[in-house]
Amino acid sequence: MIKKFIKENKPFAIVKYYEWLKGTKERNETYELISFDVKYGRQSYVLDRNLVAEFFSVKDKLTFVVSNSDGAVWEFNDFKEFYTKVKSKYALRRSDKF
Repeated sequence: MIKKFIKENKPFAIVKYYEWLKGTKERNETYELISFDVKYGRQSYVLDRNLVAEFFSVKDKLTFVVSNSDGAVWEFNDFKEFYTKVKSKYALRRSDKF
């Protein structure tokens, strides 16, 4: 999926965050792909092990945005800028349908 998005030059972001059960010190890394489709709106996919491996194989093609104790963000093809531009147009079009 990630390689396909890159091949199609489709903007997206990968977000790494941590999950844990209350009362435990053990935490798990979770990776999520966020994209935006004009037809369907914002979409997100939690990456399984195979997709995490695919992400690491193409990570050098993504722009590292931020990292802190809560996680990290990488983006492809200026996802944040793209999302900012299209989300308001999408919201207007969606509200016309109701």
